[in-house]
Amino acid sequence: MLLYKLGEMHRARDENLKALSFLQEALEVARSTGDSKYIGLSLIQIGHVHRARGHLHDAELAYTQARDACISSGRESGTAEALNGLGAVLSCWSRQKEAEAAYQEAGDISTRCGDVRSKVDALEGLGTVFSDQSRYAEAILCYTEAMKLCDNASDWHGKAHVALGLAIIHRAQSEHAKCEALLDEARTMYTRVGDQRGQADVLVEFGHIHSFRSRYTEAEGCFTQAHNIFDGINFQRGVASCFAAMGDIYRCRSHWDDAIEFYRKAAQAYERLGEKRGRANVLLSIGHIQRLRSQLEDAERWYIEARDTYHQIGDQHGRANVLVGLGEVYRIRSPPQHLEAEASFLEAREIFSVVGDELGGANVLLRLADLQRAQRKYTAAETAYTDSRQIYQHIGNRLGVTNALLGLGHVNLARDNYPVA
Repeated sequence: MLLYKLGEMHRARDENLKALSFLQEALEVARSTGDSKYIGLSLIQIGHVHRARGHLHDAELAYTQARDACISSGRESGTAEALNGLGAVLSCWSRQKEAEAAYQEAGDISTRCGDVRSKVDALEGLGTVFSDQSRYAEAILCYTEAMKLCDNASDWHGKAHVALGLAIIHRAQSEHAKCEALLDEARTMYTRVGDQRGQADVLVEFGHIHSFRSRYTEAEGCFTQAHNIFDGINFQRGVASCFAAMGDIYRCRSHWDDAIEFYRKAAQAYERLGEKRGRANVLLSIGHIQRLRSQLEDAERWYIEARDTYHQIGDQHGRANVLVGLGEVYRIRSPPQHLEAEASFLEAREIFSVVGDELGGANVLLRLADLQRAQRKYTAAETAYTDSRQIYQHIGNRLGVTNALLGLGHVNLARDNYPVA
């Protein structure tokens, strides 16, 4: 059907409004003629367009109708593609158990009918679901299997998606050399196939790495480029992520008002999209700013709201970050709540260890050491500072190494051990 082909062509070019117009016409024609094949195909593509525009409720409706139409007409490949679309929407809403079930079903169907493309999409989706829950070993298995299928099919686009997914995992585990190598691969492949959104996703990841290394000018450049691409193709989830990332940069520079302005934009965008994880991340960041401004009651309120959301969606890593923030609030209160602070830090450290976040583990060890030094528990503080320094050295975080050494110097001063200090 010509209308459908035109819609598919415009969607491939990220011309979503033109694509939607042609696809809706194609759907009307298919329904009027009783063409079950194109009813299902048109609905799937309409779902893709709505998802790309951030209209997730419309996307969910289109995918659900497409799944039902494909089941009725016995088109298993269409059923698998619709289920993958549903899984992506559910994952955006942090309904991870439902998303996992949708991807698993899509994978089973695509294996049965020999649809390699849908099988790869299902594996990528599962990899994302597992990664979002810090289930990195399971995620890597999914991505590895997907990469093999893409290699066999010479699917450059699929390989780029998988490389990006693996890069995100390595960044979360502070393995930045591996992350950058995979990002370079993904960028080359996205450029080769002309995927603007993919290129923007890679820019965002490079921005995060620059930010981690305190190269804020380079990070801002990456996020700005990515934002412009996302805005140009009307991908609102990407726009929201760039707002949040820019807020992080200004927060690191202590430009509080600018940071909050970007966080508010991000929170509003995530609220419209129904993305709980994105909104929780922004709430956490606002909590950090309020804490740094010594507005501790407000900080605690933002942290608790973020914690409850992370708990609801099963995000362990997010919950650990909240625990660190709450621990800091307890530590600097007057009078200090040392027991509550230590309990929060220790619980956060355990979670960071489980999910493999070395940077998070080092940061919380440094805070724990500061707390123990304030209580004159110098032996425990010395151990914590030393452990954090070793981790910082391992991951190449020079600022962290400096802070740990400074802490060790304070411990030795307190012990009157001036030559060592």
